[in-house]
Amino acid sequence: MTDEQFSRKLSIERIVLRDMSFETPMGQDVFAGTWKPDCELNLQLRNVRLAEDLWEVILTATINAKVENGVAFLIEAQQAGVFKVPDLEPESLSRALAIEAPNLIYPFLRESVDNMAARGGFPPVNLQLFDFEARYAAMIEKANRSKPASGGEP
Repeated sequence: MTDEQFSRKLSIERIVLRDMSFETPMGQDVFAGTWKPDCELNLQLRNVRLAEDLWEVILTATINAKVENGVAFLIEAQQAGVFKVPDLEPESLSRALAIEAPNLIYPFLRESVDNMAARGGFPPVNLQLFDFEARYAAMIEKANRSKPASGGEP
């Protein structure tokens, strides 16, 4: 199924910020040194079926910014979308929920994280673009490698 066909099948019902947390364990001491953080991003994706053709897709980003003396800040944000996805066979549904829906949610997540860092007195985080299609392909490849080989042929 092409991207254009997906876009006709996937409709956004709602985009919501489900949860947001911000911590600055070092307090004001974080601003005493030079600002050269090492930022780690952990991005998780989860899908929840709400009704026959209604899905919630949840992206969770955890950003851990470390400096010489410790953790400068920790942000965790859950951005979600509710999508209507009627009449898709399982493989197309899987692709829509793993690629198309997160691509629609991710810009909102990036903005939420940037705003939270700025409100905490830090420069914006500026999360880089994320390739959900490559992530999906890697997931499928990993699943195929873990399948036991069928008997018969060498």
